[in-house]
Amino acid sequence: MAWKIGYFDIEATELTANRGHLLCAALKIDGVEAPTVWRITDYKLFKKEPWSDADLCHAIAAGVEGLDLVVTWFGGGYDLPFVNSRLLKHGQRPIERRLHQDAWRLARANLKLTSNRLESVSDFFGTKDKKNHLNWDVWEQAAFGVKEAMDYIADHCALDVTVLEEVFTRLKVFIRQVRT
Repeated sequence: MAWKIGYFDIEATELTANRGHLLCAALKIDGVEAPTVWRITDYKLFKKEPWSDADLCHAIAAGVEGLDLVVTWFGGGYDLPFVNSRLLKHGQRPIERRLHQDAWRLARANLKLTSNRLESVSDFFGTKDKKNHLNWDVWEQAAFGVKEAMDYIADHCALDVTVLEEVFTRLKVFIRQVRT
């Protein structure tokens, strides 16, 4: 039986879950061409309460819980705790524990680069896909639901998981154990 591996990333309005909320998330299944992207603006609740990411959190949790292994970039320190914090805030249960591999930790422990940012590691490996840069004005507009800005943030998130898959393919030779 083959494992269902997914590459996961979020974008949020802040770095802390008690001050910010989710804007979108992307999940790319290993070997599948296009990632799934969830956007806060796609849910009915956004029209009444644009700050509430309750429906978005629920959809993300359902997607991640369908995986055997979740791969993130600094996701053990940010993405997964942020989503779980928001789920608990909304009275929902956190994501069930999954096998998780933080590719950032693999890079940091096994490579000697000037930066451990995904963009730097991607450049080092010469991946086919490249991260795009975010303009903070666009980020702020996305938080208010401006469609063009949200499109850009969602595309950025989708590209992150595509690049993550390419980078992880190179880094997985360093895996000694996978943590829950």
